[in-house]
Amino acid sequence: MLSSNFYKSVMLIVGMTFLSACASIQTEVPAKTEVKAEGDENKTESVDGAVKEGALPMQPRVAAPDPMKDTDVPLELIKAYDQVKGYLKDKNVDQAIQHLESIKANFPKHSGPSYRLARLYLQKKAYDTALDAVETAISINTSNYYAQNLKGVILREQGKFIEAKDAYAKAIDIYPDYAQAHLNLGILSDIYLYDLNTALQHYETYMLLTSNEDKTVEGWLIDLKRRMPQGAE
Repeated sequence: MLSSNFYKSVMLIVGMTFLSACASIQTEVPAKTEVKAEGDENKTESVDGAVKEGALPMQPRVAAPDPMKDTDVPLELIKAYDQVKGYLKDKNVDQAIQHLESIKANFPKHSGPSYRLARLYLQKKAYDTALDAVETAISINTSNYYAQNLKGVILREQGKFIEAKDAYAKAIDIYPDYAQAHLNLGILSDIYLYDLNTALQHYETYMLLTSNEDKTVEGWLIDLKRRMPQGAE
């Protein structure tokens, strides 16, 4: 008959083996990550990657109608724009401006010439003139969300951050799927207004509209989430 000491020795070995196995399993649990799981749109994640309790499933997104998509541009105006491109290719900005001014007079019912003038005046840092030109474009076509976005850029360059925010917001109101306006409003809110919640919202919308292909903004988004107070989302 085997002694009781032998049984004690066997049970001790079995117990140590079991504890060792448990320790091994615990070390294989992956660490939390800030990167969201790709392809799982039904999960809403916190900064550390954990799924929030009670998160509602995301609804399928419906594309907004583009009010500028079917804008009728005369062939003569298209040819005039091509001439402007030629001047700009030769780095002759003043000649391009002069040509656009003549186009603007010939096509007073089209917002494109004034919008393009505003871009060139912005390039020359003639902010007041650029603002006048973009306001003209907006007055001609109130659906020109490109012009509203450009107005925001000009106002931001002038240090008028609240007015710039309003301009970006109007561009988004006109066309909610305009990715560039979301990005600009995100940058303005992040860097100039220190409104991190608004910045987060518009960075995330921009990434959604661009299918998460902008790695630079993806990095900004991760950094923003790190800087946000816990529970601010």
